[in-house]
Amino acid sequence: MQDRDDPRNKLKLGEFHRNATFKNRNRKVTVKKQIRDIERLLDRTGLPEEVRTAKKALLKSLKKDFKKQREAELFESKYKKIKFTEKRKVIRMLESVKCSLNQSKDHAERQ
Repeated sequence: MQDRDDPRNKLKLGEFHRNATFKNRNRKVTVKKQIRDIERLLDRTGLPEEVRTAKKALLKSLKKDFKKQREAELFESKYKKIKFTEKRKVIRMLESVKCSLNQSKDHAERQ
């Protein structure tokens, strides 16, 4: 049986609670979240005017980027099937050309 005084069995306690250890997640902050954060910041009162104008400019550019990103996603999803079928056609053509090339090589070797 393990000893109760073994330091590996002790909980590491902070001032008011256990210290939870989390993995450092280096996640990219999404554009949508950045937009929401800036909008919340602009809703506050007592924000200096120069900061407010800078954040408004940043918000405008982020919204523009988000719109472009959204349009690209819609375009990609819209033409995904067409892209797939065109790819299949090209693969079939390549296979038929390779087959005919091999047949012509075999025919040339026989003669």
